[in-house]
Order: sequence, then structure tokens, then C-alpha cells
Amino acid sequence: MSINISSSTWRLRAGIIPYKLMEGFPKGGIEEEAGGVEEKYIIHSKNLQAFIALSFPLGINLDEENILLTPNRRYPGSNSFVTHRLSWEPFPSNLPADPYGIDLGAPTGTYTPFITVTISYVTGKQKEDENDPLTLLEISADTAGEFLMYGLRGKAHWGKPGGDPVKEAQLPATKLIPETQWNVRWPKVNRSFLNTIIAAMRSRIGLVNSKPMTVLFNAPAETVLFAGFSYQEELTWRDGIENTPATVDMKFLERHVKQGKEVVTHNHLFREEIGKFVKIFMPNGDPPFAKTDLNNLFPPNIKVDD
Repeated sequence: MSINISSSTWRLRAGIIPYKLMEGFPKGGIEEEAGGVEEKYIIHSKNLQAFIALSFPLGINLDEENILLTPNRRYPGSNSFVTHRLSWEPFPSNLPADPYGIDLGAPTGTYTPFITVTISYVTGKQKEDENDPLTLLEISADTAGEFLMYGLRGKAHWGKPGGDPVKEAQLPATKLIPETQWNVRWPKVNRSFLNTIIAAMRSRIGLVNSKPMTVLFNAPAETVLFAGFSYQEELTWRDGIENTPATVDMKFLERHVKQGKEVVTHNHLFREEIGKFVKIFMPNGDPPFAKTDLNNLFPPNIKVDD
């Protein structure tokens, strides 16, 4: 394999970093819904740190009240693939490399001025827009249910409407109230942004949505209860504690039951004497679950307090 390292051949750029594509690359494979690409570049050893920062930026940041997204580097010419892994080695391989400038007093010619970097790309989102919550969030859901037991004596009839009334004292009935457990995840949030998200969540725990929730497919008002959150922090190669990534999971419980044309929400209770769910209010006129705009937990603007 013959490669010309002269300065006139460095025509390709990653940002402002010049590189040469190695012979035999790129290569890749595609499955039905996923794929991957691998490239191998020759770059100047001194540019390694800048290339890593370009490939794996900080991700999610907060600038005043706005979310800013700096996504991983894309495969050149395509939005389909994003950088997943990067490795490097000296070029040529018979010399050591010193990309971090550790051995400053080494004689000329001790280290090769070039390295090869191998970049693995995997399938990513076609579009990344910091104004779109779905760019930054991962959403999943599971079906759940709550069993309600109630007595039928004097409230129901056998056989047909208006038939023999139920007289048995020990004849309970069960009713399943379907619910949806939603999990909304912020993956790899910049550590400096974590306090903002946690403060916004703390002020809304135990409240229900006052408006339809966009990220949960426009779930109607009062059907979604913010049940709590969890988070975990990760160690990282990036410098500074403010750059330590964290993962935050928001947990929601949706009650959406159709009763004729009415939607049963968290602020409905089952009234046995009429066999229906009815909205209920406390002596001061408030519903059991206070309401707030839960959309303010998500991009493009996150509000700590309503």
C-alpha cells in the first residue's frame, strides 16, 4: 500500500481538521432498519484531541432558558450515521506516536507525526432539532391496570335492566381501570444542566397535566400524573465534573378511560350508587390532584416553576 503524505493531498476536512482516507475505506453494512459504516483516516497526531472533541461533543447544554444540542459527528455526506466509537494507532506502525505531547524532549524523528483513526458509525436520527423534544428524549410505555372492587347489592339487576335486583350482601364486583406507565428518558445530560431539570421535576411531583401533553401523543388534561424520577451519573473521559454525563428518567402514570363520551382522569372517583366515575372536588373546591403544565418539563424551554 502506497500513501502520499505530502501537504498537497490533504483535501478532505473534518471541521477544520485535514485528513486522508485510507485505501479500502469506507466500508459498511445495512440491515432492514439499522446499519453501520467504518472509516479509517490518516490525521496529524497533534489533531487527535480536536478530532475526539468534534466526534463526541458535550451533547445537551443549557444557554439561559434554551436547550442547545451539539450532536456527535456524522458520517460525511449522510445524516443516517453518527459516530459511535473511535480508535487510533501510529502511522507508520514501526514508530511510536505521542498525540498528547507527553515526551517534549524527545529527539527529532522519535515519534511519527501521523496517526490513523478508525471511526465506527451507527444508525442515528435523521434529523436532530433542539426545538423538537423527541430529538433529546427517549420515550417508552407499558400497560398497567388498577383493580377496583365495589358492592352490587341494591345497585344492579340480574338478567336485564330492571330485572331482579341484586340482594346478596356478599357479592362484590371487580372493575379494571386501565393505566399506562410512561418513562421519558434524558440520555447523557450535561452535568451542569442536571440541577435545572431536577428543580423543574421537584416542583411538579404528584401533579397532573393541565394541558394536553405533546410528547405523550397529546394525552388530554388531567389524565397524566407525574409520579417521580430517577437519575444516574456516569464516569467519563471528559475533563471537569461539569461534563460528567447523567441519565434522567421521568415517570408518568396515565389514566385514560372512556365512559361514554367522557374521559375518566385522575380526578375522577367511582361512585358506587350510580356505578359511574364522577369528578370529585375537595371542600375548598380543589380537585384531589392539583394541575400544572407538565409540558414545561421538556424542550425547547424548561421552566423550574410555573
